[in-house]
Amino acid sequence: MTLARPRSIVSVLPWLLPLSLALACTGSAAPEATPGKAAPAAEPAPTKAPGPVASAEAAKPTEAAKPTEAAVPTEAAKPTEAAVPTEAAKPTEAAVPPQVPPPTAPAPGPDEPREPTDAERVDAYVASCAHEFTRVSEEWIEDPVAEAVAECAFYEWEQSCVPDPGGCWDVGEACVRECGKPCRTCQDECTGGCDRCKAACAPGATDCVRKCAEDRLACRNTCMTAHEKCQTVDCIAREKACNDAFDAKRKKKCPQCLEISGCMGEDHGDEDHDEACARKFPKANKVCFDWCMEYYEDEP
Repeated sequence: MTLARPRSIVSVLPWLLPLSLALACTGSAAPEATPGKAAPAAEPAPTKAPGPVASAEAAKPTEAAKPTEAAVPTEAAKPTEAAVPTEAAKPTEAAVPPQVPPPTAPAPGPDEPREPTDAERVDAYVASCAHEFTRVSEEWIEDPVAEAVAECAFYEWEQSCVPDPGGCWDVGEACVRECGKPCRTCQDECTGGCDRCKAACAPGATDCVRKCAEDRLACRNTCMTAHEKCQTVDCIAREKACNDAFDAKRKKKCPQCLEISGCMGEDHGDEDHDEACARKFPKANKVCFDWCMEYYEDEP
């Protein structure tokens, strides 16, 4: 029996190297070789299907993934203290509003009539004691073509749209117009006194003449004060006396005046008011349907 000659290490290396690597991976010890026999080839260890294996580097938390300490705010990021208001920004005390002068009447326009000053009136009387000042109605703005009227003849015309069966409104208006006559007489007397005063002055005595003109102005003011009282006091009293007398007459002749007035204010359709109310008040005097139009009684 012939023994097999051992193979040389060179011939064995080709299959030992893979076997050692396989043993190293599986962790199993390599079977001992029986002398005179060839070592059986090791079966490869069953392996799992290759799966995604995270590399060692990937498994380790990276620097970016590690929780970092809270960022320390830089000087710029740190909350700063509230800014201290400067002198300009600090609230100041409430400013005291300036004293506003009371409103004055607007100056008249270049073409709008205005009341002369006392100095202007004196200058006019220096030139002529008979100078006559004029006035323009207060309705000048609405009627700028209104003519100037001598101040004694001037009066503010008013209109009434209420029934005036007693005619007392006309009585009052007539009185206002009549106030111009005594005013005219008063002004004539002032003119005569001024002329006599100037005649007594020495030639060239301007101070004397001006003093006469000032007295003329004072006399004129007295006349105009009486003229205003005549229009605003005396004539109103005369109109009231007329109304009182007519009311007494109406109450005596038309005792049902209040009821008749109510009837005249009702809607009677196509029928005439006088006829409808005459049928309702058959015993009433016919003048009552005129005198009692829009009648009302003053409360006691």
